[in-house]
Amino acid sequence: AEARANLDNNLAQKYVSTIYAILTIIFFLFFLFAITVNYFISWSDFLNLEKNIDKELTIVFAILISFFCIQMVLNVVTTLLLADHKTAFSSFITTVGQFFALLTIYLLTRFTSGSLVYLAIVMSGVPCLVLFVVTLRVFTKKYKEVAPSIKFIDFRLTNELLGLGSKFFVIQLSML
Repeated sequence: AEARANLDNNLAQKYVSTIYAILTIIFFLFFLFAITVNYFISWSDFLNLEKNIDKELTIVFAILISFFCIQMVLNVVTTLLLADHKTAFSSFITTVGQFFALLTIYLLTRFTSGSLVYLAIVMSGVPCLVLFVVTLRVFTKKYKEVAPSIKFIDFRLTNELLGLGSKFFVIQLSML
């Protein structure tokens, strides 16, 4: 926000590109760790459920972990909007994602049999899809000048971004 306020789109693009790179690395490592641990946990024992659904629960948690990590990276666009004082639009994105998830769940109840796997895909995947579409749209229209690019990644900004970014991380977690 400071870089954009100072009309320094080059620095803003470095910030955006670098935070995408940092979060991708962090959540990819988290994904690898969580997926590995997931296959060693007996979710049916942990949740005190019947043993016959243990494999399905492992798949469900793998889906949830995957989309959680993707969503944490994609949420950069909502943070950018919040920093640019577009809080209504940022909240609207979340609402649209939840609406389409609800609509898809309704369609699942009409045309499929009950499945935890389908529910996990819809509840976590549809909001990610909405975030992905919005991210593409935002960075090709309104925020084209600060769109992330590999050539603008500058890891020297990491400490600065993580200090400020940790505050926005807490905000993002509260929005889930």
